Amino acid sequence: MGEYTVEFRVYAEQLDIEGVTRRLGLTPTTIQRQGERRSQNSFFRESMWGFGRTSGAQLALWPDLEVGILDLLQELEPLRTEILDLLDGAEGLLWCGHFHENFEATTSLSPAVLSSIANMGLSLWVSTYFTNK
Repeated sequence: MGEYTVEFRVYAEQLDIEGVTRRLGLTPTTIQRQGERRSQNSFFRESMWGFGRTSGAQLALWPDLEVGILDLLQELEPLRTEILDLLDGAEGLLWCGHFHENFEATTSLSPAVLSSIANMGLSLWVSTYFTNK
C-alpha cells in the first residue's frame, strides 16, 4: 500500500509565473524559476508553476492515486480552455509522487481517468519514492 501526491504543473523556459497565477485564478503550491539554484551543483533549466491540494504546508497525501487525480481534475476542468491556451509554448502535466514501503508496490488507472488527463492536454508523470516509516 502506498500514498500519493498529485500536482498540476506547467513548465517552460520563459514562463510568466505571476501571469499563470492571474490567468488561472489559483494560488500555486510550487514555484521554480529558471536559473535559481536547484542544489549545490545545479540550477533549474526552466521555470515551473504547480498547483495541488494541500494539507497544511505540504501536498495532500492520497491513499488512492485515481481518487487524488480525479479530485484535482474536477477543480481544473472549468479552467480547461485557459489551460489549453496556456500550454501553447509550455509543457503541462500531472506530476504524481508515489511513496511506498516495499519494492512490489503497484498502482493502476482506469481508461476513463487516462482519457480525462489527455482531454486536459496533460501528460502523466509518476515519480516513485521508497519510504521507511
